[in-house]
Amino acid sequence: RNEDLAELQRLLDQHRLITLLGPGGVGKTAVARNLAADRDHLFVELSPLADGDDLAETVAGRLGFSSLDGLSTWLADQPILVVLDTCEHVLDGAADLVTRLAAAAPDAPILATSRMPIDLPDEHLHVLRPLALPVDGDLTTSPAVDLFLARSASAGVATVDPEAAARLCARLDGMPLAIELAAARSRSMSPDEIVAHLDEQAEVLARPSFRGEARHRSMRATIDWSYRLLHADAQARLRALAVLPGWFGPDLAAAVLTGADGGRPSAFQTHEMLAELVDQSLVVADVVDGGQTRFRLLDTIRAYARQQAAEVDDLDRLTDRYVQAVVDIAQGFVADGVADWSGDLLRRLLAMTDDLLQATRLALADPTPDRAYGLLTLLWAVVHQGRPSEIATVGLRVLEAWPEGEHPMWADAAATTATALRERGDNQDSAALAQRALARSDTALFAPITVNRLLALIWRHDDPA
Repeated sequence: RNEDLAELQRLLDQHRLITLLGPGGVGKTAVARNLAADRDHLFVELSPLADGDDLAETVAGRLGFSSLDGLSTWLADQPILVVLDTCEHVLDGAADLVTRLAAAAPDAPILATSRMPIDLPDEHLHVLRPLALPVDGDLTTSPAVDLFLARSASAGVATVDPEAAARLCARLDGMPLAIELAAARSRSMSPDEIVAHLDEQAEVLARPSFRGEARHRSMRATIDWSYRLLHADAQARLRALAVLPGWFGPDLAAAVLTGADGGRPSAFQTHEMLAELVDQSLVVADVVDGGQTRFRLLDTIRAYARQQAAEVDDLDRLTDRYVQAVVDIAQGFVADGVADWSGDLLRRLLAMTDDLLQATRLALADPTPDRAYGLLTLLWAVVHQGRPSEIATVGLRVLEAWPEGEHPMWADAAATTATALRERGDNQDSAALAQRALARSDTALFAPITVNRLLALIWRHDDPA
């Protein structure tokens, strides 16, 4: 956290109010304590207080003053750093406290930690992000792995495979609390075993006997703290977004955020809905090349929100809505590709690869192959850009679920699978499947071209002459 600490020291010399912003478990309190340790300070923990309390007077009393006026007078005489830790559940009270302290003691800087902004005019936000993961496989560049190894050693574990620790830290998005919870498990589980339990949605990131803050006993408790602060509509939106597997754009978000009446939010409304969850530190936003904003949920938050959707019996409906949204986008790609295949279209397709694969897997639960065949057909366009093994695996599952029949898209789906098999080196299986697809390609959209091309490449490989 050296860069964060250096930047915060600089900001405290320039601004009256700094809010250290980030999701639960990212380490805001630890950074605030580390920063305050180098200065004269007052540290106020707000998590035990309720929104209805007279926050200003309660805080003054907890610091040993009879009133806020007494505290303010003391600060005016000897301005020191005031740290207000965990403000998100008492934002109105925190805003009142900061305003009154700033008026009475203008030379006393204030550092707040919160999962959402206090929204005061002079507030300066510093977003605390998860710990860095290894760069290009170099474990020495990874504070996340360093933390896991240090906490595992503290838990009494003699040796840990650093590469396995790196895989686990990546799965945990570099979130410090999640890493510490996982390290506490490392006496009885290897990092890879912890990942396997995470894949099964087990409550592995928990320490029930922990004597610290209850909301830090598990990742579920930490995220639940934020979730309970949302109004009902925002909770429903977070549950809907949890069916999206990775980074997503506003268009895909709008499709899953469709209201109960079937009405789809406008582009601006979608951005407003996403912005609210970004402000709550529950959704991550990032601007990519071209000025487009993309969003995602951290894996721990996504898993929690999916559980919430399942508990209200809404996960299947939301999942089906997501699959249909990807199908609709895919059909648009097909129409655009028939009219004009371009580099821009390929870039858009590549950005959707994770969604195309995930939606195809989910479509295996459909009673008919229509959606699975359509999605698999489109994956042909990205099979040469990498990940052929994934595409081949899901393609074989689709073809096994619906054996060769009279469906007009079977040959196109088979052509994608055969191409993926060749790309991963299975020429014999690829050729056999391609021959079957060629015999059925008269009703297909792309197979007459793609299968002949594929067979030519295989023949050239097997017999150059």
